[in-house]
Amino acid sequence: MTTSATINSVIDAMISRITTNIASFGGTATTPVQEGDEEPAAVDIFPSLYVVPLVGSGDIMTQHMNSSALFHEFPLTVIGFYKDYSVAGSLRTTRNYGYAMIDLFAGPVNYKINGTVGGAVVTSWTLEVMYWRVADYIVHNFVARFVIKSITGG
Repeated sequence: MTTSATINSVIDAMISRITTNIASFGGTATTPVQEGDEEPAAVDIFPSLYVVPLVGSGDIMTQHMNSSALFHEFPLTVIGFYKDYSVAGSLRTTRNYGYAMIDLFAGPVNYKINGTVGGAVVTSWTLEVMYWRVADYIVHNFVARFVIKSITGG
């Protein structure tokens, strides 16, 4: 199994878990959950969730002497976009969706992510909530950042 297959399977497992729990984020079966990134003004389906791996610090890899195991530490960001016509209308709701995303990958069981060809654990979480005016409406979003650790090889 290659390094990319392991990392991709972990990302796919996270997307699958988010999709399975989409109602926790105000979505339905048709809500897009995809790997990628969009500017708030370019999002035209609300709600939408984007999974953005490796943006920021990239995959920091280390290897111990006399070992074939490669230790990975990388960021993964999930962004949820919502539409409303006032700031007060969705600020708390969007924040609650962000915390629901953190809860989905925190705790004694949830922090483990088992992909089809490898696994990982989430070791830290950060949440931001913000909003932008776009034309005659407000785009609210949460940005949940995770630090993921995995081991490949060896």
